[in-house]
Amino acid sequence: PPPPIARAVVPSKRQRVSGNTSRRGKSGFNSK
Repeated sequence: PPPPIARAVVPSKRQRVSGNTSRRGKSGFNSK
């Protein structure tokens, strides 16, 4: 369950953070 959950959380958090961080300007921190 850890592998499938981590894979679903990575894409889900990346898409959500992409829009949220982009406004905060933390896109560089997440990109790293």
